[in-house]
Amino acid sequence: GRFMPAVVRLAADTTVTVEPPQIFTDLPADHRAYQAVTELYEAGVVGGKGNGLFGTEDVLTRAEAVVMLYRLAGSPVTTEPAAQALNRNAWYYDAANWAISLNIFQREGVFDPNAAVTGGELASYIAIYSEQAVTPPRDLMHENITRGDAAIMLAELL
Repeated sequence: GRFMPAVVRLAADTTVTVEPPQIFTDLPADHRAYQAVTELYEAGVVGGKGNGLFGTEDVLTRAEAVVMLYRLAGSPVTTEPAAQALNRNAWYYDAANWAISLNIFQREGVFDPNAAVTGGELASYIAIYSEQAVTPPRDLMHENITRGDAAIMLAELL
C-alpha cells in the first residue's frame, strides 16, 4: 500500500488548545517552578523521585543539591578522593566528591547527604561553584528550600 497523507481542514473559528506536557504528576503547568524544572529536566540536570513525581514541595537535601550542581557543571571527573569518608556506592558519590573538592561545604564543614538545605546555603553553593549571585525566591534565605524553588534558582545558570 501507499501512504496517503491526511489533510485536516479546521473551520476559521476553531481554537486548538495545546496543553504543555506534564513531565511530573506533582508539577502542574501553572506551578511557579514548572518552567525551571522543565528546562533543567530537558538539560539533564534534574530527574524525578520515581512514580512520576518530581518532589516539587519536598525539602532539598545536600545530596540532591550537589547532584544538580554537578550535572550543571557537566559531571566533571574528580580523580582525587574526597578528604572525608564517603560511601563510594552512594548515588551521589561522584557529585559529593566533586563538591567537596571545590570546598562547596566550607560553611558546614562535613558533608551530610540527608541534611536539609536552606535558600542561603544553596545560594552559597551556587556562588562557590559558578561565581554568580543567585537570590533565593520568596525570602527563603534562612528557610529550608524545596526542590521546586531550588530549580528556580538553578535554572538561572542555564
